[in-house]
Amino acid sequence: IKDNLNFIVRYCDFYMDYCHEENLSIDGDLAGEILDSIFIIEELSQKEAIDEDEIKSLYESIDEIYENLISINDITLFNNIHLVFTHIIIKTKDKLKQRCMSIE
Repeated sequence: IKDNLNFIVRYCDFYMDYCHEENLSIDGDLAGEILDSIFIIEELSQKEAIDEDEIKSLYESIDEIYENLISINDITLFNNIHLVFTHIIIKTKDKLKQRCMSIE
């Protein structure tokens, strides 16, 4: 799970930097939500162990990133990368669900 979380954070960082460098418009609220989620993921992924509430928070942060990135995906170059990213997100969310049965 940690490797997947690191990939998600690195991908988001790369995506946001690319959009900034290419002067691509991203809604400020979406960008802020993505950055907030990245912060939560980074913070929780550094812990040795996390409790059920933290697993839920991690799951929700991953889900929020996924939903926000899908809504701003207007760059053809990133379509294939998004397929890989989507696969990693789904695998990570499934693993988190297995560890915390109260996630719906």
